[in-house]
Amino acid sequence: MRTFYEYFKATFALVCMLGILVGCKSKTPQKSIHDGKIAIEIDTIALQRIDLDETTTTYEIESGVNDESIYVIDKYLTTLNFYDQNGRSQSSHLGAGRASNETTIGHIIGHSFLPDGDLVIFNTSAIFMLYGDDLCMKDWFRIDYTDSRSQDCYDVPKAYTQRYNRLVCRGHDSNIYCNVELATPETNMVVSGKEYLQKTSNILEIDIEKKSLGRLFAKGFPESYSEEPSSKIILSSSYFDIDEDGTFYVTYEADSSIYVYDKNNNEIGRFGFAGRDMNTDYVATPALSDVRKNYSSERKKRGYYNWIEYDDVNGLLFRSYQKGEGESTDGLQIYRGHDLIADLDVPAKFRVMGYIKPYYYSYVVPDEDAEKLYLYRFAL
Repeated sequence: MRTFYEYFKATFALVCMLGILVGCKSKTPQKSIHDGKIAIEIDTIALQRIDLDETTTTYEIESGVNDESIYVIDKYLTTLNFYDQNGRSQSSHLGAGRASNETTIGHIIGHSFLPDGDLVIFNTSAIFMLYGDDLCMKDWFRIDYTDSRSQDCYDVPKAYTQRYNRLVCRGHDSNIYCNVELATPETNMVVSGKEYLQKTSNILEIDIEKKSLGRLFAKGFPESYSEEPSSKIILSSSYFDIDEDGTFYVTYEADSSIYVYDKNNNEIGRFGFAGRDMNTDYVATPALSDVRKNYSSERKKRGYYNWIEYDDVNGLLFRSYQKGEGESTDGLQIYRGHDLIADLDVPAKFRVMGYIKPYYYSYVVPDEDAEKLYLYRFAL
């Protein structure tokens, strides 16, 4: 027969074990700063230009890699064209019309293929259309933005708008994610200062199954933005990619680090190195009138980070950056883990789009003067 002391010991041990388990389950993952190292393995890449077969286009396009094909979406014609790895035309889809394999969206402002093969397209009126892997429409919905204002707008998804002129749209599970900014003109980096830098979010989730806005991600700006916020408001966009496990990799235009978030929106890491020969002599814009006055010239003259792409196949992360006016090339960084293994000179506005073995492909370049659509590819 057990004694009272033995019962007490057993109960106490059980309570302690449950406490540990509960504590572990509710504990937020700890953020870690990874030093990484500069371990250059690649100092040059051989770019091969590929011209796409001629097609009718407005040269206002988006492009991507889907399965083993390259595709181009014309935003105004609302067409979707597929090409093989050598630029030869494979098939054409969508276009304006009311048939199930056409679209009435008017102007495609953003899109994303989901992991299951479905395609989502949307416009500036917050109309979202969902097409199956046969590219016939399955569903559509519109998000109602009435009553979007609130006293604490930072935590209200409807208070945000997509960054249409520098849009990132990524699909994961049954959701898509876009980079955003607050749509309220009275809440910004100049007027709201430190509160804005700490509370505003940079990524918005759209739940396709629920037909509604979801969570806000990547809250707050990097510490470097607090040092001289008036000189960085013009360069305040974020860019991101999501790996197959739901991990977010986020870069900000005027900050050299890459920030890592898990699928529950916990910041879990930071790493990265500054690009080469970047003009970061940013001009202070302490008033909104200064922002409007200097916006175009600053974005042309200065250096900043402008794209990020994660390759799940080979576990490599690509980050692009503009060097600034006067430089004949832009830059491309390649990371393996937290280590920088390449920092390369590439053509202006070059960004990695995706991987089809054995090549990496750049986003398609619209050259209206030459009446060409082309891209680059390279092997590592």
